[in-house]
Amino acid sequence: MHHGPIMTKARSHVLPIALRSTRAHGVRDGGSPVRSMGLSAGVFVGMLAAVGARAPLARAEDATAKRAAVIRMEGMISPRLDAFVVRSLDKARRARVDIVVFEIDSPGGYLTSSFDLAERFQQLAWAKGVAYVPREALSGAAIASLGCADIRIASDARWGNAGPIYASEDGAFRHVPEKVRSDLALRMRQLAEHHGRPATLAEALVDSQLAVFEVRDRQTHAKSYLSMKEWDALPPAESERLEKGAQVVESGDGRFLELLGKRAAELGLANGVAESREDLLASLGVIEPPLVIEPVLVDRVIGFLNHPFVTGVLFLAGLIALYVELSSPGLGLGGGVATLCFSLFFWSRFLGGTAGWLEVILFMAGLVFLLIEFFVLPGFGVSGLVGVGLIILSLVLASHDFVVPRTAMERQSLLVTVSVLLGSGFLFLGAAVMITRHIGRIPILSRLMLEPPEPIEVDERSSGEGEGAIMYPVRVGDVGCSESPLRPAGKALFGDAYVDVVADGAYVEPGRLLKVIRTGGNRIVVREIDEKPAPGPNA
Repeated sequence: MHHGPIMTKARSHVLPIALRSTRAHGVRDGGSPVRSMGLSAGVFVGMLAAVGARAPLARAEDATAKRAAVIRMEGMISPRLDAFVVRSLDKARRARVDIVVFEIDSPGGYLTSSFDLAERFQQLAWAKGVAYVPREALSGAAIASLGCADIRIASDARWGNAGPIYASEDGAFRHVPEKVRSDLALRMRQLAEHHGRPATLAEALVDSQLAVFEVRDRQTHAKSYLSMKEWDALPPAESERLEKGAQVVESGDGRFLELLGKRAAELGLANGVAESREDLLASLGVIEPPLVIEPVLVDRVIGFLNHPFVTGVLFLAGLIALYVELSSPGLGLGGGVATLCFSLFFWSRFLGGTAGWLEVILFMAGLVFLLIEFFVLPGFGVSGLVGVGLIILSLVLASHDFVVPRTAMERQSLLVTVSVLLGSGFLFLGAAVMITRHIGRIPILSRLMLEPPEPIEVDERSSGEGEGAIMYPVRVGDVGCSESPLRPAGKALFGDAYVDVVADGAYVEPGRLLKVIRTGGNRIVVREIDEKPAPGPNA
């Protein structure tokens, strides 16, 4: 089977071949001048017809000229790269291209994402998929390229070596167990056979002990590749018809099959060699400049937002802003900051390929349960626990493309996410305590509470004299009872009057005794007390 680039130049050869055939026919005829004149006239008419047909033929070729899109795939194979390929394919399809070139330059990556890409390339039906490797496509990148119907590699580019590894408990990288390798070998053979590539060589990409031999048919001289196990399992009649040759030197003996581009083409794993993108496009018959799709600013922002440290900052800022919003009346700056932080998180995960609408629904449901806990069912009970659990679950699921980790790499990724969440949670608890105690004295947060920079403490019902004075329904030292939870804002009963108050300290349950400790601006600050109040006008 020929696997090199096939270039057809029928148009440039039609006329010369016809002329040579006519001259040969005339020589063989060798007869009368009349016959020679007839032949000459025929040749002349044929030339005129050919010249007259050149313009329509050129227009027909222009009409069928192939258009191509080049999708540049660089870096680690990951769910984020898979999502980028999906977006790029949509853009290429809207451009109505005939060929999609996946320009791969990658050292490998996640096994799941590698097979997802291979299946995506394999199912590409509206255009021809071509994998092009200008420098290297190792490990998962080589697996992904096998999904394309056409593979072209630069002669000195490296391709293959797809042995799966995992991080063990001691931190060292080790090869996966035999059970995993068996399933992986089967999937590799299926990928190769789908496009007529040597299945045994594809298996050698993931099996370092598999020695592969060249086998030739004695009658047809067709070449194939078998392992020693496959050779021994052949029926006697078939083994007599075949001749076993030398071992493929790059296979077996503890080495995963890794090849240079020229060698991959010789063994039939690649369809040919292309030294540059221009050479590749020319061999594919592409005349117009291709549509080049590569990562842009949005893709870099997505990568930045998916970094664990940035994710932790978004969590922390969102939780603090949400706490400030729930602790102070009205929808203000806190709610806006919390919405922005969590929107950025889910947006980056959506485009990064790890989140869907399920995670968003779980997150919104968790917020609803928390709001019920704060405003409908006082106290931290079942509703609050369910809300916190749903929010944590949504954040964890949105950070991964798996539900249950099955490999060491997936377990490590899950551990990083949980560590980021726990770290952000502990920092949030410390920040919440500080905000509760000092919210009135923090420069920015004090404005959220509509409080002047310096609270005025008085022991009278009035905040001063004149038309601008504020009359308070209570005095400093008055004692009342909390009618609603104070977080820290809420309502309290002083005599027959319901008053909006703010607790100076931790959460206060309904029905607790309160004492006014200061008033200022539009705030009445109270503190929970344990002793029984003395009889008074407001007791």
